[in-house]
Amino acid sequence: MRRAENDKAEDAVYKWFLQKCSQGQPISGLVLCEKALIFSEKLDGDPQFKASNGWLRNFKAGHGIHDLKIHREKMPANTESADGFVFKFKTKTKEVNYDDDFMYTADETGLYWKALLQTTSASRWETNTPGHEMSKDCVTVLTCAIESENHKLPLLIIGISKKSRISKI
Repeated sequence: MRRAENDKAEDAVYKWFLQKCSQGQPISGLVLCEKALIFSEKLDGDPQFKASNGWLRNFKAGHGIHDLKIHREKMPANTESADGFVFKFKTKTKEVNYDDDFMYTADETGLYWKALLQTTSASRWETNTPGHEMSKDCVTVLTCAIESENHKLPLLIIGISKKSRISKI
């Protein structure tokens, strides 16, 4: 196996990587590349060094690092209820005979703006990763467009309220 041109920096990245893995922190390939650039600069490495995808692939192969999927809980969807609503709605709108140019479709989704990575790099000895609870910092995003796709409304973002408006009984 060939030695790396930037031994000191690569050893420092690997030691940093093992330290972060022992703390249970998820690490992506992009973070490894950024750390390689930082360590190379601090340890007076090659100024022409680029932490490219090829470097990352070789670094991972040389140190036995592979990617693992991070497991989290998933909430089941109630598809039966949703399908029933869609059927009833289409039935009612056909009775009234609305034109498609007057029918808007709206949908809401949650945007977890502090979400963690879905995969992480792991050493050859690790077969699974500790699950991290998903951050609860979420905003609601509403999308709305006309059925014929001729008109789309700007996104509506609803943030987190500091004071709940729901009265307690």
